Formats: sequence, C-alpha cells, structure tokens
Amino acid sequence: MSTRLSQKTKVLSGGSSLYEYPFSPLYSPFRRCDMTINDLDKTIPNELPHSDYGAIATPTTPKSKQAIIYLCYDITPWVQLTRIQKYGGALLLFWPFAWSLTIAATALKLPLPTYLVYLGYSFVFANLLRSAGCIWNDILDRDLDRQVGLYPLMKRITYWPQAWLGLAMNAGVPLTWASLTGQCSSPDLVFFAGTWAWCIWYDTIYACQDKKDDVSAGIKSTAVLFDQYTKAILVFFGILTFGCFSAAGYLNGASYPYYFVTILGGITHFVWQLRGVNLDNPKSCWKMFASNAYSFGYIMWGGILIEYLMSVFL
Repeated sequence: MSTRLSQKTKVLSGGSSLYEYPFSPLYSPFRRCDMTINDLDKTIPNELPHSDYGAIATPTTPKSKQAIIYLCYDITPWVQLTRIQKYGGALLLFWPFAWSLTIAATALKLPLPTYLVYLGYSFVFANLLRSAGCIWNDILDRDLDRQVGLYPLMKRITYWPQAWLGLAMNAGVPLTWASLTGQCSSPDLVFFAGTWAWCIWYDTIYACQDKKDDVSAGIKSTAVLFDQYTKAILVFFGILTFGCFSAAGYLNGASYPYYFVTILGGITHFVWQLRGVNLDNPKSCWKMFASNAYSFGYIMWGGILIEYLMSVFL
C-alpha cells in the first residue's frame, strides 16, 4: 500500500488540513466515490481523510474500506474518460434521435410499445456514440488539451469545427428516419438542416468559454471567427434553425402542438438564451449551453411527442 500511495501524489489543501492523494494519470476521481465510502461506516469518519476529490486510504484504514477506495481509484479515470458523469453532452446527441424517431413514428402511426423500444435503443446508442467520440478525441488531442480544455478535432484545420460537429451530433436524424421508413425524405433532410444550425448555435456559445485560450494556442473555432459579431451571427443561425424546423413541420403536415409547443416554445427559449448570455463570461456561456440539453431539448420534444400520442390514441 505504501508503494502505491507514493505513486503520482500531490498535496492538496482541504480547509485547515493537508491531504495526500494518489492522482490518476488521466483524471481525478469524482465525488460519487467519496459519498459511497462515507456511507459504508459513519461511525469512524476520522479514519478516512478526504481531499476535495475523494477519500484516501491510510495505514489505519480498515482493509474492507481500503478495497473499495482502491476500486474507486482504479475505475474512476476510465469512467470519467467516457464522460458518462457529464450527462448534458449525451442528451445533446440523444435529442436528434428522439425528435426524428417521434416524427417518423407519428407518420407511420407506430404502436407505443414499439416506439418505446426504439427510443430505448436510441438512448443507449447515443450514449455509446458520445463516449466513443470523447475517447477518440482525447487520444488524438492529449497534447493540445493541456492548453485548452476540450474541443473537436476539426479545430486544428478550420474555423468551422462546429459545422462538422453538427453533422456528427445530428446524424441520428437521417439514420433514425431511414431505419424506419427505408429512405430519407425531404422533410427529414430539412429537419436535419435545422438541427445542424442548432448545433452551431449552442456550440458557438460553448466555444466562447475557451476563446481566449483558443486564440493563445492558435486553435480555431466559430467563437474566434465571429469575434465581436457573435451575437448577430447567432441570430442568423437561430432564424435558420427554426426556419428549417417550421418548413419540415409544414412538409410533414404537422398540426398545432408542433407549432405552439415546439416552434413557439423553442423560439422563446432561443430569445431567452440570446438575451441572457454574456459571451465574455464563461459561467454564463456554460449555463446557456447546458440549457440546450436540459430544457430546450424537452421543449422541442414536447410538441412532437404530443402529436405522436394524438396519432396513436385519437
């Protein structure tokens, strides 16, 4: 145990005390391990000193707890590498699957049990695809990531990495539609164009967090390209997003729930984002970026889902 504790150590300040923690070569553990260990035995908390990153084993730690501490230390870097603890990114990849699936299910009058099975498949596939993409990106960018937090591979060669990201993140739209109908129709491709514009919208806001680092590292992004005109250009992509969504709804013969909930609700959310975001404040950028996963996605899905349920039960 002493040999292990001597590897990759660092002194951390934790209030009035100092703790020594064996750091992972990839990532520091998250707090869930910390909570799990605390729950084991709350009668002897002083035997498990904690840093801001989790519990650590000491020579006085009971062997039963040492095993769990080391297990957390062993698996946590690999779990964090998949980003499953950061759920927003997975949702951003899942929503295009869910939206397209629900639109197709409405057109085909897909039975509810079948729809739910396909929705489950989409959720699992979106999470796996997102994790695989993050791992591949980390492998390729392990040197450059020391200068900038995390970014798509295309930032190496173009100021439009968000455009490429939009194709990848929203591939679920044509894939889902084609898997159910056997073809990609015009409404589906128009809707896909809307999700592409949406990706440029939210990922440009996200990229504004790293704009200073990107410039100093010589890394490209739409946030760097748009510079002081970012909000004005975001207005254009917002109009393009809902222009495509509205056109797709018209071509699909959508009814009032789609236009009132999905379109009107989505536009209202975009206006709120644009008015509220401070592109020079990373916390503000993160809040608005995350809202696309945790609230905008549900608003969009709401109107589409109501239409589907109406087609099934009415």
